[in-house]
Amino acid sequence: MAYEASVAVDFSCGREVVYRALSYLGRYPEWNQGMIYISHTGPMFPGLKFETRTRVLGQINAAEVEVVNLIANTVIKLRSNTGLISYDATYRLRDKDGGGSVVTCDLVFEFNNVVLDQARGAIEDMARDRLERDLRKLAEILCGQPSN
Repeated sequence: MAYEASVAVDFSCGREVVYRALSYLGRYPEWNQGMIYISHTGPMFPGLKFETRTRVLGQINAAEVEVVNLIANTVIKLRSNTGLISYDATYRLRDKDGGGSVVTCDLVFEFNNVVLDQARGAIEDMARDRLERDLRKLAEILCGQPSN
């Protein structure tokens, strides 16, 4: 059964700045609180496959991630079908009225070999909270101030 989490975070800096950071894998350990290891630390490109190790629900998740789609300053789509969790993550960037930008991350995920249906709401809430914390950390790093 697929779980879903979506979060939108305001950035006081432009989407070009945010896109550069999101599409450059070497920056992920700076803001992704669960990131332990990433095999590729350069820019993303469509079809790129890289390995990650992250902390998920207190466990280490080793996964292969593929860059499915990149549209400069607009969309980044990642997919992983290995490890503890299979997921599609889509980051959408847009200009914010009055300046700055908004990043929305839509995450659809499933646990491999784990049955957690009764905890669905709590799991989706935890995923949303983690996404929001990570994107707010990125906003602070890139824009020099906490996001709204």
